[in-house]
Amino acid sequence: MQFIINGILASASFVLAGLACAIIIRGIGFFNLALGAIFTLGGYFVFSLHVKLLLPLWIAVPIAISLCAVLGMLFEAMLFSPLRAKQAGPSVLLLVSIGLYIILYGLIELIYGPQVEMIVAGGPRSSLQILGIRITTIQLVTWAVAIAACVSLSCFLKLTKGGVALRAVATDSELAAMSGIELPRIRMYASAIGCSLAAICGFMIGMDSDLSPNMGMRILFGGLVVAIAGGVDSVFGIVLAAFLLGIAQHVGVWKIGSQWQDTIAFAILLIFLLFRPQGFFGKNFKKAIL
Repeated sequence: MQFIINGILASASFVLAGLACAIIIRGIGFFNLALGAIFTLGGYFVFSLHVKLLLPLWIAVPIAISLCAVLGMLFEAMLFSPLRAKQAGPSVLLLVSIGLYIILYGLIELIYGPQVEMIVAGGPRSSLQILGIRITTIQLVTWAVAIAACVSLSCFLKLTKGGVALRAVATDSELAAMSGIELPRIRMYASAIGCSLAAICGFMIGMDSDLSPNMGMRILFGGLVVAIAGGVDSVFGIVLAAFLLGIAQHVGVWKIGSQWQDTIAFAILLIFLLFRPQGFFGKNFKKAIL
């Protein structure tokens, strides 16, 4: 029972990662692999501000999120947008994002070193015992943050002018441009929102299991699995897929060992790509990224 509960609790970080991936895919039109470095930077920015500069968390976290959002917008404005102006296709943009991830990963390791770092020790990892099941405080906080992110994102997409425009661009960018929507501005919005969610996810995971320079790509892979399985245009589907991945991985740890976690995630990804590429409730995934 503890493994199933752990899977449910762990799925909160998958929700945040899946939302970040879905917004990036739908908003900018390709899967930006540099997002993997943003997951890592979200945690390390908080580490620098809180541990090194001794700022309180309530100040360090918003600054870290803002820095990641600004980075996302800079990458879009100074790198991907000029490439689109030169008629670069999604495959070219994807390759460029891989190079950008490698550069950022190298910089992170150069600045912080390869060792594991801790944001906060002690308090946030205090635990509760409920019916013999151990639940840490940070796991509950992560779920509260994930729920808040889902509600906020849903309201933004459905109730605000910018959100409606983003949905229009995600559905058909050419038609949206013909109707007067400024594609560069909407892509900047998507980059900022996606990178903000990635920063939040990286910080929460760093609070729960510490920081390492290579943590981002594994988070990104989990987010991609959740985005595909849930449907890149369905918040509820992403939550459902996060439950599926979290429970499957932790039951797998119980039955066959922790070394099979990535294999389980890839198996889920492969099954959905083969038999239901649109996810639980979403539209066809291939159309969403090409």
